[in-house]
Amino acid sequence: MGNMLSSNVIALNTYYSGLKREQQLYRYLLGNGATRAEAQAPFIRQAIIKAFSPLIANISVMGLVAFPGTMIGQILGGGGKQPKFSKKKPDYNYGKTMPGNHANADDYKN
Repeated sequence: MGNMLSSNVIALNTYYSGLKREQQLYRYLLGNGATRAEAQAPFIRQAIIKAFSPLIANISVMGLVAFPGTMIGQILGGGGKQPKFSKKKPDYNYGKTMPGNHANADDYKN
């Protein structure tokens, strides 16, 4: 929650400071026929870019450091590389034993 709260603060701060700083551009766009949403679009775009930059950096660090560290911990702990459920042999004989499937009697022999 702390990361998203700080991102929201950065986004709102960037948006309102951009509108205040570029007030002439905003009024120019409105005066030339842009809708309110079209005139606000560059300010919203800049706010989103500024707000998500730290989050993307945190995610990339987590992908480079935390996930491999977790995998090394599993290997050193004796867990192996694969989860336990993926070591089972898949069963592909679903069609032969389904109710209502009229298979030959030879299919049911061991």
